[in-house]
Amino acid sequence: TGRYEVYVRPFPDTGSGLWQISTDGGTEPVWSPSGTELFYLGSAEMMVAKIETEPAFNPGEQRSLFPVGPEFVRGSNYTAYDVNPADGRFVMLRVDLAAIQGQEAARLILVENWFEELRAKVGH
Repeated sequence: TGRYEVYVRPFPDTGSGLWQISTDGGTEPVWSPSGTELFYLGSAEMMVAKIETEPAFNPGEQRSLFPVGPEFVRGSNYTAYDVNPADGRFVMLRVDLAAIQGQEAARLILVENWFEELRAKVGH
């Protein structure tokens, strides 16, 4: 297509099939914990494609999940997000655009024991 796209091949016999998943560009594919969906980054949004594997591999409907702005880190040789296997939520890397544009010093905020802090704030 002249741009990055997401494809799936069978393993270990990678020569026995090739299915294009994305249709308008795509990078950084990640399988859902159930294996029934394939997430990937479109040009400005997180996309999901339904995947059927029985009786044969069939890439199904694609849809946008949410917009992904310029503050989202895109990996060049890594995936800059993942999906929590317990609940399907996304964890993503994000940059502080103001710091990049020189408006303030860059900083890293690390919250340890996040759940304990949350429980203390909500009184549980």
